[in-house]
Amino acid sequence: MTTPERTLTDELRSIRRRANQQSSIHAHLRDSNAFRSSLLDYGTLAVSTYLVALIFVEPQIGIRLTFGLDVQLWVGSLSLLTFFLSIVQFKSDWKSKTQAHARSCKEYSVVTGDCRELLSKGRSVTNQEFQRLRTKYDLVSELGTHIPDRDFLTGKAHHLRKVFISRYLDRYPGAWVPLVRARLLLRDTLKPLGTDDGN
Repeated sequence: MTTPERTLTDELRSIRRRANQQSSIHAHLRDSNAFRSSLLDYGTLAVSTYLVALIFVEPQIGIRLTFGLDVQLWVGSLSLLTFFLSIVQFKSDWKSKTQAHARSCKEYSVVTGDCRELLSKGRSVTNQEFQRLRTKYDLVSELGTHIPDRDFLTGKAHHLRKVFISRYLDRYPGAWVPLVRARLLLRDTLKPLGTDDGN
């Protein structure tokens, strides 16, 4: 028969697992949005710099920079491209999304750390301790950034792969991570659906 203390300990482990997964997914989304934002920033900067170079350099050099195309047409096209990239930057709001996911990642990491610290004491979890951490987890879930449904499964898969590779490296520290990732991908992708044997 399961005791109440054991049930609270199991529930706390569940909160730790979910908080760790949420933290990992938010970290993945933070990095993805940061990459998109940086790519857009540098792309806009590159096009703008190229455009300025076309305007202020000597005409003969400017013709070479346009690859033989009409200078006015080329400058106009680049101006439109720069304007379009600026609109994309404004509408996508990737920088704000990066910051929001970073905050949620940090808060879930704190919950994970608190749960891990309490579970490491090697004693039963009291109801007061459990309620405190559950309230903290619920508050982070309520006030934190929402994970879009379209990104959840991808983020969960990323988290589980990270956990698997981390444990694998504990056993085989000399393993090459890209090869381990490729092996995992082939193993689980080529495995027919409905034949899961639990391994």
